[in-house]
Amino acid sequence: MHIRPLVTTLFACLMTPATHALPLADYQPGSGDTLNVFVSGASAQDNALERLFRLQCEENTLDIYRAGGNQRVLFCLIRSKLPGSPRGVPGFPAGKKVAFHKSSVGGSGYGVGPVIQETKLQFINMGDLRSNADRRCPASERNRIPASAPFDGYTEHNCSNPNPLSAIPDAGVSDVEPRIFAENFGFPARQIKKLNVRSAYAVIFGIPVSVNLRDALQAAQFGANSPCNPGNKGYGDMAESAECMPGLTRAQLAGIFAGTLSDWSQVVNADGYPMAALDPDDGALRVPPG
Repeated sequence: MHIRPLVTTLFACLMTPATHALPLADYQPGSGDTLNVFVSGASAQDNALERLFRLQCEENTLDIYRAGGNQRVLFCLIRSKLPGSPRGVPGFPAGKKVAFHKSSVGGSGYGVGPVIQETKLQFINMGDLRSNADRRCPASERNRIPASAPFDGYTEHNCSNPNPLSAIPDAGVSDVEPRIFAENFGFPARQIKKLNVRSAYAVIFGIPVSVNLRDALQAAQFGANSPCNPGNKGYGDMAESAECMPGLTRAQLAGIFAGTLSDWSQVVNADGYPMAALDPDDGALRVPPG
């Protein structure tokens, strides 16, 4: 059984634009004309994958077709990498049409189970869009996205997809360990070993914090008279409000993730005082001076 590779490093090996992109009529999947690549799984990497693919496209050839929030197809001519050029795919035939299909329906699980089991999933039906272009992708839902270095511009189409295409994904994206999904999809964990698993472009998600840490940050960031300060009488009704959510600076977050900030006493307010903390004697929250 052919098991398809799992993650994003494949995409660069598989695989913008002033005003003349590829029309839908140029989508011809038969006879080796257009290469279809089908990818399923987590949505967290969608924007990164899109940018990666855009860098591989010949200038003025990229169109992106979207259906809802979880389906997209990127269609362009792929560059063949030239010596010294940061763009293009080594050894790939220049000018090859590629339609990169991404379905984020089902999230990470669908980036693992269907890849192993070779289960068909639903994708945008480019053939149906081509045959019914005016109805599926009306001109009023077409936008020109300008270039923004190092990316060329492209044409974006918001389309309907009433007749989705069923296809087995060639690759999948998971933002958690693939083995976690073995039980969910009813196959032995050992089958995960059949996947070609590569880690790439890790995404840091929001990190949960304790109530004590939240309160300490609020005490450090909001004045004593603010309803967002834990010492204020009106605090109870405001504690969980968006207005009272505390934060850390970019430098502090970078230090925490890099491991250079390893103790909360190293996180200080604008005047250099350590963050608010519980007094070891009476357990009261002490706000730093200033």
